[in-house]
Amino acid sequence: MPGYLDGYVDRMAAAAARLHNVSLESRPALRLIEDYGRSPRVLIYADPPYLGCCKLYDHHHPDGLCWDNPDTHQRLIDRLVGDYPDGWALSCHTPSLRVLLPLCPDTVRIGAWVKPFHIYKKGVRPAYAWEPLLYCGGRNQKHPPPAKGGQATTPKDFVAANITLKRGLTGCKPPAFNRWVLDMLGFIDGTDTLDDLYPGTAGMADALAAAPFNYGESTA
Repeated sequence: MPGYLDGYVDRMAAAAARLHNVSLESRPALRLIEDYGRSPRVLIYADPPYLGCCKLYDHHHPDGLCWDNPDTHQRLIDRLVGDYPDGWALSCHTPSLRVLLPLCPDTVRIGAWVKPFHIYKKGVRPAYAWEPLLYCGGRNQKHPPPAKGGQATTPKDFVAANITLKRGLTGCKPPAFNRWVLDMLGFIDGTDTLDDLYPGTAGMADALAAAPFNYGESTA
């Protein structure tokens, strides 16, 4: 298949330009917030181990923190609120909502990742088929409405996307989810910067590199 890569050639320069200022660091998450937080035009997405799920990572997440401890989540939320005033988003699961939501400011909202294809667990009825996204701020204030009769540019507060399989990491998010998070924060391509606090398999970086992002892209 000598021509297999031909279709990628024209896309490589644009992707390289978009990732020119991307840096990958392996350091404790809260330390990175100390270094990069409070910068102008910076948004953040955090997808830490969910409360009570340390066992899925052999209880040794690279950041060295215990995510079975609610205090760890409290520290993270405090830093998101204090150091990312332009906007932040945090993934969690439904069992932890009753714990995490009271830790958030009154301005936080809840989005829903609905999973048409999901995992059934023995003895669990009904099945867990959605996950919350806690988000706050972003470019959602004073957003101009579309032209009369034009396509809506306001994202829905839910996205339907199947879970990923065989990606090598528990909790890996699908591409449609990552694009939706960007839209929920009103990410402006070429102007904003997004900090991906727990990059995992780099799905968010792929979403940023795929194509220029515009308001309302995930609303269809």
